[in-house]
Amino acid sequence: MNRPDCLKEYKNRDLKLGIKSSLPHVKATIALAILLWETDGRKDELSYSIEENGKIIIKKDLFDKFYSFCEPLMTSNNIEIETAYRKVNDNQLFKSQLESLIVAFELVWRIAEVSYVDKNKPNSAERTGGKRFAKKLTFSSNMDIIHCLIDSGKSHYIQVLLKWMGFNTQSIINDSYEKTLLLLLTALSESAVYKMDDSGRELIFNQEGVYRKALETGESVDIDGDKESKGTLRILKSMLSDGMNPYLTYSHNVVEVQNYDRELLACYQKRVDTFLRLSQTKNSMVLSSTEPTTMDVSSDNTQVNCSAEEQKEKFKRWMHTIRKDNGDPYSEFTIYSYVNQMENAYKTFEPYQSKSSVFEIQDAESLKEYTDYLYRVEGFEEFNANAGNKACSCGLEKYRLFLNSNRQINYQTGFVYHKAHNRILFGAPGTGKSFSLNKDAMELLKNGGEYERVTFHPDYSYASFVGTYKPVPYKDDDGKDSITYRFVPGPFLRVLVKALKSGGTTKEPCLLLIEEINRANVAAVFGDVFQLLDRDEYGVSEYPIQTSEDVRKYLSEELAELSGDFSTLRIPDNMFVWATMNSADQGVFPMDTAFKRRWEFKYIGINDNDSDLNEKYVTLGSDEFRKRVEWNSLRKAINDFLAEHKINEDKQLGPYFISRSIVVPENGDIDEKRFAAVFKNKVIMYLFEDAAKQCHAKLFEGCEGRTLRYSEICKEFDKKGIYIFNTSISSQVKESTQDGFESVAGDS
Repeated sequence: MNRPDCLKEYKNRDLKLGIKSSLPHVKATIALAILLWETDGRKDELSYSIEENGKIIIKKDLFDKFYSFCEPLMTSNNIEIETAYRKVNDNQLFKSQLESLIVAFELVWRIAEVSYVDKNKPNSAERTGGKRFAKKLTFSSNMDIIHCLIDSGKSHYIQVLLKWMGFNTQSIINDSYEKTLLLLLTALSESAVYKMDDSGRELIFNQEGVYRKALETGESVDIDGDKESKGTLRILKSMLSDGMNPYLTYSHNVVEVQNYDRELLACYQKRVDTFLRLSQTKNSMVLSSTEPTTMDVSSDNTQVNCSAEEQKEKFKRWMHTIRKDNGDPYSEFTIYSYVNQMENAYKTFEPYQSKSSVFEIQDAESLKEYTDYLYRVEGFEEFNANAGNKACSCGLEKYRLFLNSNRQINYQTGFVYHKAHNRILFGAPGTGKSFSLNKDAMELLKNGGEYERVTFHPDYSYASFVGTYKPVPYKDDDGKDSITYRFVPGPFLRVLVKALKSGGTTKEPCLLLIEEINRANVAAVFGDVFQLLDRDEYGVSEYPIQTSEDVRKYLSEELAELSGDFSTLRIPDNMFVWATMNSADQGVFPMDTAFKRRWEFKYIGINDNDSDLNEKYVTLGSDEFRKRVEWNSLRKAINDFLAEHKINEDKQLGPYFISRSIVVPENGDIDEKRFAAVFKNKVIMYLFEDAAKQCHAKLFEGCEGRTLRYSEICKEFDKKGIYIFNTSISSQVKESTQDGFESVAGDS
């Protein structure tokens, strides 16, 4: 029965209340984002920019769509395409830093996530140097709410948005449309959180707090505070300056209620208060699990309000509990040195956001963002070297482990997919097993995840599949080439580690693809891992295995952020193992029943994936034998002959026994020379030496006695084409005549 997925658990959003993020012309920025979304067909994601000489500009095809979408109004207002292009690229969507856009789009209006196209860049990459990097928007359902309004009066709202962008639209705009759009955007922004300094005290508030104070006192409300405005507060000032809240007026850092809207605002303030109250939800479901290791423990061990001093003391106590690689504890002096240099670096270089101490950073994601920034700052390398044994960077690395120290191995992530965790596709050669598996893999990983592919062969071993100690070259202290030994993981262990890492954060699937699984001795290759293939109803290994000392040490290093001794191991529910096999191959190893029962087998029939081959013709033979024939009908005719001679289906020719790239060309007919060469080297060789070995004289009867040698058959094929075969084959092949009518080759 198909039922909904489990309730997802989302990470807490960093409110970035202390970040120095200004975004001028915020109304124009939001307007362009809305128009680009409408322009591009209201998709979930929009990569809208490309890099050019240190800045970013709109993609050419996207601008063309934008101009076409707005063209009636552009034309009626005499706005040239060059003017529109300059105006778009002058928008803050292209000029502002990523972090400023994040604060506005993600934390105020919540209409989209903003990120770099290059996922490896830290959010802080644009803070220095003035460069801008290509960005994309991943939209939320709030955009659908906006669309419902725009769709009710499209031309009017497009005109409003163009006006907000600064276009000189001479047509008269009905004020009611603009006000309605402003009311909607204001409603979307009500959950945003702002921070200001109130005589040394942090004052955290929503816009609802501004409304309430103004209504209660009847006086203007100061939103400037006693220190520099930062984070979302800067965006609030920009939006009020742009007149984006129709209930309020703003001037010189103070807010007043528009007199004629006071009663309206009083009702609205109560609705906002109710909305905020209803938004405070908590999932109180009891987690049911047979083992604590299946529980997903938060990666932040300092979620409770904690001062920097308290956090520092927690970190120092934790340092006393861990050991160096040689088993020795960390000395008091080393711990002091780490903490001292971490704090010195924070004071020496440009402060990160508005925090006064590195220990105010209390989650691993924010710490990574900080270290990505710090390690790139000019002068840090020298500072770190002078700190003695690189105490600063070493301390920050230990602090990262500390922040992750409460994360446990999470085997049951809640990831659900409609295909089995352990699958084997099998069938005749060329039936498209790998192609089908690739399509399934793309579907599985469409929203993220990783995979690795391995091909089994007779010499493949447990050491290759799981891992073993191997000699590894390295440079010694004198710079000379030397050899050391270390544990080198195989594909199974690499994918397993990726799945376990993902299980505590993104919960994305990880896939191991095994080609030709039965060409190796699977019992020997899988070894004790074989036990893990038994999955429970959630997709987790039912029975754990004991790990060797080598594997345990490797896992401890790779999964240092997860707690546990790794003495036992399971496969998590977000790891998939899919494979292909040809039962017709010579030299394959048999699989025992116990191994087979742990997999879901799917047979790919001889004609299951052949629709792409229909009407794909190739010209074969020469002179009077030259014919333009359909490959698929030739393949089926050969298979019919093999079937008549009691040759099993798994020995027959699949649709893609000849590569898809050859028999399904993008343009025109199949390439004659390329097809002929592959047909001789693959099809004729396979039929001659394997599938039709006992009846090849009958199969190739068109060669008129020249069937004892493979080379003779190939020569005959160059001349006679399909007529090298038995007449029962050549008479069935579909032929495409020159005038476009089809016939059966044997009828001519």
